[in-house]
Amino acid sequence: MKIKSAALLLIPTLLSMLVACGSQPPQLAIAGRDNGNMEILLLTVEAEDGSQVSRTNLSQSPNFAEIQPAWSPDGQQIAFVSARDENIDIYVMDADGRNQIRLTSDPARDAYPAWSPDGRQIAFVSDRNGSDDIFVMDADGTNPRALTSDPAQESTPAWSPDGQRIAFTSQHPGRDEIFVMDADGRNQEQLTTSNGASAAPAWSPDGSKIAFMSGQGDIFAIFVMDADGQNPTRLTNNPAGDAFPSWSPDGQYLAFVSNRDGSFAIYRMKVDGSEQVRLSPTGSEEDLYPVWQPN
Repeated sequence: MKIKSAALLLIPTLLSMLVACGSQPPQLAIAGRDNGNMEILLLTVEAEDGSQVSRTNLSQSPNFAEIQPAWSPDGQQIAFVSARDENIDIYVMDADGRNQIRLTSDPARDAYPAWSPDGRQIAFVSDRNGSDDIFVMDADGTNPRALTSDPAQESTPAWSPDGQRIAFTSQHPGRDEIFVMDADGRNQEQLTTSNGASAAPAWSPDGSKIAFMSGQGDIFAIFVMDADGQNPTRLTNNPAGDAFPSWSPDGQYLAFVSNRDGSFAIYRMKVDGSEQVRLSPTGSEEDLYPVWQPN
């Protein structure tokens, strides 16, 4: 489909009008250190160039660490991991931090929640069967069942946008690599073969790409590949290391973690690796696990 040049010229003007009419600025849930404790925070990007970002504490649990936030697909709730009840479990709260509810209560460790695109299920990692495996449960915490049963450690599940597949990290080859499987755990397939390790897959909104972190030792970079594992492309090349990529809802940006300025902070870049800017406000102690709020 061709767009006439006059119409094309109007697009920036129309976008400016939408912003002027009060469209919500981009927001990310993160795990951030606030007054010495890890909490679930909200980063609001108030300036398009990333120069103005506000930081709001949502979990408000000063005595226990809260990490690994995950948005519900409608953007109304956030699942997260907490040790507040003397065990590592998955909780959920409203997007404003209210109505915090415990979803898992197994004596084992439960972590890395990931909502299914239809909002009905949450994939997560648990060692309740003796090793870290991928599980899924209903969104209210009921009906947990294992999708993997491998002695190797598995983590970081990520649903495909159509809800048909789950990408995850597995140590089955003897090191961390990206795998994918059907949503019921069948047809597990290895996507990456790294010299070091690859982890933390994140599907693009259109399902055609997977971003991930890969590297050797403690130094990782952000890569992107086709959803079938072909054409891996390196996006960052910083000696400090970059990790945990997350796609913006429009597929135009990737948020990620980097300690290139001396402490772990949230950064944003275009999906081709250009325009890398810091989002964490100056003075932030430690920011991790960025996840964009769905539109």
